Amino acid sequence: MKSFIKENKTKFDRIVDCVPAFLTITFLFLLIYISAVRPTWTAYFLTTYIIYYAYESIRVGVLSLNAYKKIKENRKIDWWNRLEKKYGKELDGFYQAILIPFASEPLSVLEPTVKNLTKSNFPKKKIILVLATESAKPTGLEISRQLKKKYGNEFGHFLITEHKLVEGEMKGKASNENYAGRELYKYVNEKGLNPKNIMVTSLDSDMKPDPQFLPMLTYKFFSEGKNRFKRIFQPLPINLEKAWGSITPARLVASFGFQYFSAQMQMPRKLINYSVYSASLHMIHAVGFWSPDIIPEDERFYWQSYFVYGTKLKVVPVFIPVYGDIIIGDSLWEAVKEQYKQIRRWAWGATEIKYFLYHMILDDSIPFADKLVKLLIRIRTHFEWVLIPVIISVGNFLPTWLNESYRKNPLAYMIPLFTSRILTVLLITFVLLIIMDNYYAPPKPEGWKKHKTYLSYLAWVMFPIVSFFFSAFPAFEAQFRMLINKPIVYIETKKK
Repeated sequence: MKSFIKENKTKFDRIVDCVPAFLTITFLFLLIYISAVRPTWTAYFLTTYIIYYAYESIRVGVLSLNAYKKIKENRKIDWWNRLEKKYGKELDGFYQAILIPFASEPLSVLEPTVKNLTKSNFPKKKIILVLATESAKPTGLEISRQLKKKYGNEFGHFLITEHKLVEGEMKGKASNENYAGRELYKYVNEKGLNPKNIMVTSLDSDMKPDPQFLPMLTYKFFSEGKNRFKRIFQPLPINLEKAWGSITPARLVASFGFQYFSAQMQMPRKLINYSVYSASLHMIHAVGFWSPDIIPEDERFYWQSYFVYGTKLKVVPVFIPVYGDIIIGDSLWEAVKEQYKQIRRWAWGATEIKYFLYHMILDDSIPFADKLVKLLIRIRTHFEWVLIPVIISVGNFLPTWLNESYRKNPLAYMIPLFTSRILTVLLITFVLLIIMDNYYAPPKPEGWKKHKTYLSYLAWVMFPIVSFFFSAFPAFEAQFRMLINKPIVYIETKKK
């Protein structure tokens, strides 16, 4: 079996790529068929699922509220003072490296990010700033030089790298980050620094860490003791900068996304690193840096680490925010398109199923049960991403539409009424969503009219299903492209 898969890896990958779309399409056809021939089966199944969905929604709400409380407490703590008191001796020779890969982003995006790092409650002379540019975008090198001239003296080290795409690599963050990480490793060794004392944070060009992030991250790192080199550290990415000028669906997606992830940070089995994350340079080197031939570099880094360290690998939640920009666009239509592309890029993480399954079969060191659970969680995530909107919006109406005799059954009236009441009650969770969104969002712009706020809240309550579908369509496109072998190859560049 193993030798067959090794010899036929291309065919194996192609077959597994078809799985997400195949499962989605098969489920839809079965749902329609069973609704026509066995309508009561569909009614009971979907009702059970909606009850489970309600339970999960309430659970996410409670956990996200708990995360909010933790973040509020953590922002009040002087983490540098706590760090010095407990781990003062271990700070000798320790550095925080911030790796920022970018391509087409202008100076107006990069400079606020770099300037924000100078406000960190962490010694700037213990920060190594790495600006990773692309040779295909020569403006990046010029921007980096301008920033080094202006802010170079603020940091202990300021490194600029220029990545040139080579055969076998894919355009995007992963290949750039892979090159920059290797250059950083060389630089550290040339300077006589110890890679074990270098913490690396992968930071998007528009993300701005809370001032307490670096000292808290360092504290968490040392707290893991000997296991610190088998740990990935995950803060909470919050893409709500410029939120007051965004379209409602984009803000809903951003708000629900970070609040759902804040809940997931408290679910160890489901938690994998996402967007902004940190790890020791020693560990990054040990797992082979980043894969240069993929798009979702964050998830792939987790799986690379998992198949090196097995069950010893752990993602450590760091309940502190890292702020990023919400999708704006030059017009409403541009904002919708950019948001669509961003969700599609996230959904492209379904390609990681083939990477995981391939190594799952070949690896004998990790317990099979642990690998199986992780595989099923990933498949379920991408499967439900597309189907939840269908199930909760039209699922229980399908038997009535497709089976005439079922319309006379009392269930045809009772079940849709019952499930609609459940979903109506769940709208209360949107009140919690609004409250926490307002806490994390930046202050309202000067001159902001109150009626705009009220209209925005009304839109939040009116458009949850629309927003779910808005998220499901790009996810299905990613699955469908995998099915017909038409990959998405582009560098994600959000318009500001």
